[in-house]
Amino acid sequence: MTQITIRRALDADREALFTVEAKSTPNLRYLPQVYDLFLHDPRGAFLAAEVDGDLAGCAKLTALPDGSAWLETLRVIPERQGLGVGKRLYEAFFEVAAEQRISTMRMYTGLSNVVSKGLAERYGFALEETFLGYSLPVDETLAVQEMPAWQLVTAPARAADLVLTGQAAWHNFLVMNRTFYRLS
Repeated sequence: MTQITIRRALDADREALFTVEAKSTPNLRYLPQVYDLFLHDPRGAFLAAEVDGDLAGCAKLTALPDGSAWLETLRVIPERQGLGVGKRLYEAFFEVAAEQRISTMRMYTGLSNVVSKGLAERYGFALEETFLGYSLPVDETLAVQEMPAWQLVTAPARAADLVLTGQAAWHNFLVMNRTFYRLS
């Protein structure tokens, strides 16, 4: 019988989870850039999924300042898909949300990703909006400018200042990780 275990990801899982992501989403890989951030996030959870003792998947629940959560990076290697690993990761999301008193969870998936959409719907998620993709070329003068180093903002007032200063220019929407948040 197949044994599926969901646990917190560890630093020792790093290379194996990079392989999980490379196998499961070869055209969408960012885990190497965010692994330490995910691993050391004081809220939320970075989860690892084992099948019969071998790493086969991962997922991240990020607690947001408004008390909601963002679900992302749900990955299961192709040879272990269909065994219930994704379902167990969703169940773990709900356990973490209950522990942390998170009442709202959001996620993004493409319309063509019927497996991801179906899994989300199975756990009570509903389609809120659909958006068309659109790309614009970056002005070369912007592309070569030095950008300030990324800094973690933990003070709610500072985060509000950063977000709300762009409210009018953003037409009252903030987009984070392909999710549109209405500002009010």
